[in-house]
Amino acid sequence: MASERFLLAVDFHAPNTSAYLKASHGYYLREAIKSELASLATVPQSEIEIWKPEPPIPFRTVEATLTNARIADIATKIPFDADIASEIMPSSGGFVDILVLDRRREPSDPDPEGEDAVSDMIERYNMLRLKAQGSKPPSTLAKSTEYRAWQRGECPIYDGRYHSNTPAATVGPPVELYYAGFAKFIDDSRPNSPLDIPDIFVCEVAKFMHAVAGIYKDEPAFSGVVTPLLQGILGKGILRIANSDLTSPDAAVLSDQLKILALAEYKRELGEGGCDASTQASLSVVRYWTQPENKRVAALTCCPTYVVALGGPWLAVLGAVITSRCIVQRFTDFMWLGPRNALLNDDHVRQVARVLFALKGAIAASQIFQDSLPPSPATSDEPLPARFFPHVTSYVGEDGQEKRFKYVAPLERDPTCVTFHCQTLEDDVDIVVKFVRSYGEVVHRLLGEKGLAPQLLYCGPINSQASYSGIKMVVMGFVAGKTLSWFQGKRQRLPNHLGDELANTLDVLHGAGFVYGDLRGPNIMLTDASKKVQLVDFDWAGRAGEARYPISLSTNVKWPPGSKGLGLIAPEHDMHMLAQIKKQL
Repeated sequence: MASERFLLAVDFHAPNTSAYLKASHGYYLREAIKSELASLATVPQSEIEIWKPEPPIPFRTVEATLTNARIADIATKIPFDADIASEIMPSSGGFVDILVLDRRREPSDPDPEGEDAVSDMIERYNMLRLKAQGSKPPSTLAKSTEYRAWQRGECPIYDGRYHSNTPAATVGPPVELYYAGFAKFIDDSRPNSPLDIPDIFVCEVAKFMHAVAGIYKDEPAFSGVVTPLLQGILGKGILRIANSDLTSPDAAVLSDQLKILALAEYKRELGEGGCDASTQASLSVVRYWTQPENKRVAALTCCPTYVVALGGPWLAVLGAVITSRCIVQRFTDFMWLGPRNALLNDDHVRQVARVLFALKGAIAASQIFQDSLPPSPATSDEPLPARFFPHVTSYVGEDGQEKRFKYVAPLERDPTCVTFHCQTLEDDVDIVVKFVRSYGEVVHRLLGEKGLAPQLLYCGPINSQASYSGIKMVVMGFVAGKTLSWFQGKRQRLPNHLGDELANTLDVLHGAGFVYGDLRGPNIMLTDASKKVQLVDFDWAGRAGEARYPISLSTNVKWPPGSKGLGLIAPEHDMHMLAQIKKQL
């Protein structure tokens, strides 16, 4: 029997932290990294990168070597799905075998072509496929203990749930940014929507609601009653399908191309079987779209899927997409389908009918969407880059003309990133497109006119018939440069004039009666051409006495005294943040 091999691992960002780890597949090695390296214990496995030093680094000099080093200059990144045991042979002793790091702490180098970013997304997408195919069935994985472990791993579902001991951001961008049909469904299902619902449809929904209020002997009996009624309501056949690995969701609505438009999981009662129907349904979406037989269609699209979770007389509708990660968003709470009381039940029935009528139309629109997909490439089933980006590809310029663009790369490593480097199709001009709930448009224009911010090209609704729940699109000029965070992360010398220029910018801003609120490294840009300082993020900026912080403030940032969630942003808060930056110069 061959002797076990061990690798000497060092945390790149904490060189004094090291451990000998058993050589194994990347997944198991990341588990060991979290267990043995205290500095990475709370980092999600999905954010841990493994690098091979080239040439090998003597352990006795590792701290000195890493102090001013850039990881890409001294090591080669190992793919997420690699078998580390076969990729790296342990050294004879005294040398570092692997460097590990929290990828969120490593600022990315600007990549004009976006090739590195797209390659990373494809790598993560392929890892998700591999992990999902090898996982336990959704009915098992959805149970609390199993799901808790899954959410701690390399491919969590981005549904807001996380392992309690290792909190991580598992909330993704709004799914309606990736598929327009979701935005329309959200609008149509609102209580005040103008959707015209036929009376006969409302009556059919009332029958369905009465049926699910019953208490059934077992799940087959429940399903046998529910499925025909739901089939009539949605106007589509509902089938029990089997994946090639023999896993099977309770119900699915298929397109003419025999791919799912909607997927459902039933429970006779809410929580029966030890799991939540919505969690099991979300996992079933991942399991379905990562099957080998669905690879070619999944390579063309973000796999938008409506999810129906039914637990006795409780129903929820969700939406899911698969980018480089699976993002699941709740469109409704679990709605009570039983009678509220004997006298005042009509409004309740009509609202449930509104949601289901909107879902009926949404599923029909999904069929049209699948019909419009381009043919799969005959020679390759590798994912197309466009599938990883939002569907929004145009805005209305100041001249009233439509400006079309393509996505190049996300501008942040964070999975919640909604800011992108883009390029116009007509003239290949680089721009930045971002999606926000609120934006200090007036503040941005003020600084943009003085060269203290990129030129603002557009700020307004997404160019669509849907409201997108108030999400705005912001388009600005692309600035070739690097953020203050990049300089700090790379341990690069900062220009002496940085502090003075920031102070001047705040003087202009405060003098006009505005506040900024988020004066941190990621939002401060030094241009390549002139090293001029510009502010690039105005999500919180606004008029002093009116602008407020968001509900939640990151606990990883030392905010100014007096700042708090939903509190007013004060000019002295900006000055405090400036003073903190000056201390680092």
